[in-house]
Amino acid sequence: MRTRSGRAHALPRYFALAVRALVLGGFAVASSACSGSEPANEHEAPLGNAPGCEGRGESIALGMTKSSDDGALAVELDAATPLPPVQGENSWTVAVSRDDQPVVDEGDADSQVIANVYMAEHDHNIRKRGVMTAPGVFEFASFPITMNGYWQITIQAQSDADPDDRADAVFEFCVQN
Repeated sequence: MRTRSGRAHALPRYFALAVRALVLGGFAVASSACSGSEPANEHEAPLGNAPGCEGRGESIALGMTKSSDDGALAVELDAATPLPPVQGENSWTVAVSRDDQPVVDEGDADSQVIANVYMAEHDHNIRKRGVMTAPGVFEFASFPITMNGYWQITIQAQSDADPDDRADAVFEFCVQN
């Protein structure tokens, strides 16, 4: 069977170009949906639905408050750099209260406040003790988030006098750089 030069290969070439355009277009849509902490419109997926997060996490915002399961511990995010959290170095300042009283860390008779920065999928974990800058205000300067995906930062207040007296409040978010 005779074919004209170039015609036998024209269809596969156009098919390959069409597939390439669809794949590149899909990457552009996916990256634009994951680029910010909030959806650009009601049809985009929220950040928690980004790849690697499976619908977990929420947008991190200044002023948001998390509480312990019993409601006694309250942790408010006062400052965060950068915001939203990114892969790399991050810093947070939180206001911590227990039973509506500021938590203090001034020695053996008070409480210590710790941030447990954790990624369950790869068991990345760092514990960092907060530095009290005012009664109830704790700074966690320069802690690393080592990769994209779902993360938890658990703020833990534990009494120095009674190690069993501990309460946790958990911030959950997705990092997509």
